[in-house]
Amino acid sequence: MVWADDERFALRASDGLYAFHHTPTGLALMFHHLFASNTDGAETAWQQWLSTLLG
Repeated sequence: MVWADDERFALRASDGLYAFHHTPTGLALMFHHLFASNTDGAETAWQQWLSTLLG
């Protein structure tokens, strides 16, 4: 884990940084920053993963 507090945490993996933020109002924000030079298909894979996780 890279950092965490009461509302958020971030993970660093070999391929990127992944952050998750939960607000007091119930809103959840998730983002990623990828380190690879070729990220073709990454956005689709991220959306599919989130849909499976939250669906």
